[in-house]
Amino acid sequence: MTNMTNYEATMRVYDVLDKM
Repeated sequence: MTNMTNYEATMRVYDVLDKM
């Protein structure tokens, strides 16, 4: 479960970085 949360968080961070 921890891995899943980390993966989601990373995806969100990448999305924000891409938007920037």
